[in-house]
Amino acid sequence: MTQDNQRRQLVEYRCPHCGGDHVGHDATSRFNPITQAWELGSQYDDTWCNDCGETSLDTVVLEGEALQALHEQIAAHQAEQRLRGAADDLLAALEKAAWFIENADSLPDRTARFFETREAWRAAIAKASATMTTEV
Repeated sequence: MTQDNQRRQLVEYRCPHCGGDHVGHDATSRFNPITQAWELGSQYDDTWCNDCGETSLDTVVLEGEALQALHEQIAAHQAEQRLRGAADDLLAALEKAAWFIENADSLPDRTARFFETREAWRAAIAKASATMTTEV
C-alpha cells in the first residue's frame, strides 16, 4: 500500500435513500487517439442512484474495514499495472529478438544488434523479476 493512500482520505459515493453504491454522475467523454482510450471530458451536476432512482448522493469517508478493503484493492490494481508494464517490455524484447533472428544474416552490424537485443531481454527480465517480488 502506498504512503499517499495511507495519508489521504478515501471516499465513496452512496445513495442517501437506500444506501447503495451503484450510483452515477452525468459526464461526457472524448476519445484520445494518443492513449487510444476514452477520457473524461466534462462533468455535470446530475447524479442518480441506479438502485432506487434517488437524484442526490452522499459522500462517505471510508474508515475501518471498508477503508482497509479499498487499500487492498488499490494495491492489487497497482500490482496489476506493474505486471502489465513488465509484460509489455517482455513482448517488445521478444519481438526484437524475433526480428534479429529473421534478419541476422543480412545485417552488417550483427554483433551490435545481438548485444542490443540481449540487453533489451536482460532489462525486461529484470523488470519482470522485480515486479514479481514487489510486495503488494
